Amino acid sequence: MPKVLPVTSVADFPPISVTSVFSRITERLIVLNYFIPYIPNDCLLDQYAYKITGSTTSMLICLIDMVGRLLESNQYVRCVI
Repeated sequence: MPKVLPVTSVADFPPISVTSVFSRITERLIVLNYFIPYIPNDCLLDQYAYKITGSTTSMLICLIDMVGRLLESNQYVRCVI
């Protein structure tokens, strides 16, 4: 949404919001100190957001592996995201 109408230059659009380093560090400390200790390990087996080693790459590797294993014994696999 532009700041002013009519738009005459790129400066008429608001800047893209980027999360500051301080916010990301604070979020990580809160998750590590207040969330992780209270979540049972069996609840984190298929979660990647709150794991220390979690990443989208880890999730995609796990998903591709799981789909591959299921396709060995099934004709097709449905993924709901």
